[in-house]
Amino acid sequence: MRVISTSAAAASVLVVAITGAGVATAEEPAFAEFQARATVDTVVEPGTVTFGDDAIEFRGVVDTGTVIESSDPRFSGTFTWSGNRDQYSDPGGFVLWHGTMRVENDEGAWQEEPNTWLLKSGRQLFWPVTSVLRGEGAYDGWSVVAHVVEDGQFVFDGVIFEGDPPPDPVADEPPGD
Repeated sequence: MRVISTSAAAASVLVVAITGAGVATAEEPAFAEFQARATVDTVVEPGTVTFGDDAIEFRGVVDTGTVIESSDPRFSGTFTWSGNRDQYSDPGGFVLWHGTMRVENDEGAWQEEPNTWLLKSGRQLFWPVTSVLRGEGAYDGWSVVAHVVEDGQFVFDGVIFEGDPPPDPVADEPPGD
């Protein structure tokens, strides 16, 4: 891998120059767009519930279902969501979910990095959520980045690509006075 250091203006030119480029085989292109829908129809583990002064806390929830349709067969199979939830009723009410998704089939799996979602008064806010899932098994070395909307089913619109997403940025020191 060759590392290039450049300015923001030059980087945008570089991005335009390499968009769509990549090493691909006839069987698996370097990236592919996909859309999918997953159901959650079985509560595997309801978790524990704690009633606090401000919130109801759900811990260790595990739900499973199936990816019922997908434009890319690599993103198909059993769908599992696991995580924790805090449900606040006043003022107006909102729910914070923190957890991960996993899609698994006979070839391998896609495991989401932990993510936090906000729902307000029974409707979703800040949708779509962007989720990053890493490949395992036959998908090792591949990643999924997808917008996810929950409308009774989980709806994915994303890309499957060879490699990793860009690394986390390094926090800069705040500017001085």
